[in-house]
Amino acid sequence: MTENNNNNNRIQLSYSNLKSINFSAFIHLDQVELIDLSDNHLTQIERDTFINCENLKRLFLPHNSINFVHDNAFNGLGNVQTLNLSHNKILYLGNSIFQPLTN
Repeated sequence: MTENNNNNNRIQLSYSNLKSINFSAFIHLDQVELIDLSDNHLTQIERDTFINCENLKRLFLPHNSINFVHDNAFNGLGNVQTLNLSHNKILYLGNSIFQPLTN
């Protein structure tokens, strides 16, 4: 019996003490389906951070210190089904921030 292992399509960086995400960090990960950045020290999500992650379905960002999310932070994420930004310090979200998320 064979088992389908989807771990190659996941990026698990929770509890990694991350303070920022470089623009190019996910640029070559067009097949990734899950990114977990929970429980870090992120303070902002910049423009086009996940731009080439067209197959991303789940993005987890809870339990950080995010206080700013750029209006174009989620560009290219039309397939995202779950976006978790809970337990952050977000003070304001622009009207168009979730526009790229069509699902």
